Formats: sequence, structure tokens, C-alpha cells
Amino acid sequence: MEFEKYYNTLFRTHFNQFVIQIPDASKYHDDSLRKEIITIQRERLTNKYDYLNFLSTQEYENFIIALFFTILVDMVCYKHHKTYYKQFQLLTKYPKFIGDCPGGCRFHLEPYELFDVINYKFDYKRIIIEATPTMQIEISSFFRDYLPDIDGETFWIQCKQNFPNLNHIEL
Repeated sequence: MEFEKYYNTLFRTHFNQFVIQIPDASKYHDDSLRKEIITIQRERLTNKYDYLNFLSTQEYENFIIALFFTILVDMVCYKHHKTYYKQFQLLTKYPKFIGDCPGGCRFHLEPYELFDVINYKFDYKRIIIEATPTMQIEISSFFRDYLPDIDGETFWIQCKQNFPNLNHIEL
């Protein structure tokens, strides 16, 4: 299944299936009282847990790429557009990617670190390249429709600055 079709049809369902398996103490690590902000601790994506075993190989690859972009967009908004972040967070409810307890959980991890911890290695760079047009359109239209004070094209450039090394491929 192509990334665009996966992202627009299955990603949200698969994300919910994944998250529901994570114990609340980990899932709401940074928001234990309100339980509104989801955190994904690094180890929850490793072989130590089988939370993603319900996915086929292709779904797994697309899921990880979609999760990468989701975490990336949240991080870029927080980093570059703090005055709008609260509104962004209320609209998206995007998860945070954090380290493991004890101690590492105090740190938010870079989105590309997903590729260091996943259950098996795959050619994520190829899928990121394939996903780029879809995500650029998605991001631009989101900001146009919901947060028009943030320029979607500028935001996309800020996202690209946080991509893993793609061997200088022009995206």
C-alpha cells in the first residue's frame, strides 16, 4: 500500500490500536492527571513489547513513517511557533516521543530516533521520500485551514531541517 493511501485511511486506526496497549503510567507520563497528552516512551517501540505486531510488514513501515512525521510536526511547532503551540496541541493531540524511565523520560527525543529503536530495520529513507509530497500538502493545508497565522510552506521548510540524513536528496 502506498504511503498516501495508508496515511489517509489506516494510520489513525493503527495509532489508536497501538496506544491503547500502552499502560496509562507510560502513555500519560507527562499528563497523569488530565490524561490528554499522550507520550510514547522509546522502549514501547522495541522488541521488548509486541504492541505493533498486529501490523503487516508494509503497514509497520508506513506506520513508523507516519509516526515520524506526526512527532516531527509537533516538535517543529513547539520549537518554532511556541505562541501557537497550545492551540496546535488542542487541535491535534499529537503524541510526544520521550526516553525511558528511569531518568530518560525527562527528555523529548528527536523524531528521527524512531529509526534507531524500531523492531526491524527497513529503507525508511525511501518511504520518507515517497511520503514527502503527501505530508507537505497535509501540513500546508492544516495550517491554511486551522492556524493561518503560521505559513505552511515556512513550516514545511522547518520540518525538512529535521529530517534524518537523506544523502542530500532534494525534497
